[in-house]
Amino acid sequence: MVAAADVQPGAACYSNELIALAGGINVFGERPGASVEVTPEELLRADPELCFVSWCGVAEAKLDPDNLISAGRARGIGGGAGGRVYRLDERFSGRPGPRMLTAARVMARAIAGLA
Repeated sequence: MVAAADVQPGAACYSNELIALAGGINVFGERPGASVEVTPEELLRADPELCFVSWCGVAEAKLDPDNLISAGRARGIGGGAGGRVYRLDERFSGRPGPRMLTAARVMARAIAGLA
């Protein structure tokens, strides 16, 4: 994780299709580019209802959503304050392909939990 900013999918990222397939909306989906740097302040202003963490090359078991919250990046937002920060295995979400359906199912279950 970057100390001053985190990287989120932008308008040109295939992740937007994955998020939409799961029933969600990327709060940074209108920003130009495939990957965009987002400051903690921008994340607070976007106020997502939930967050997914997935880092390229990092196994799901080693992802620590609490790190995102305790580092202040997600504290104060709907997703962080409500504890709705979920691991998303990069093996399923990190590249376009049939495995993305597994990621979409995981995401859809989390999104459905908001209702």
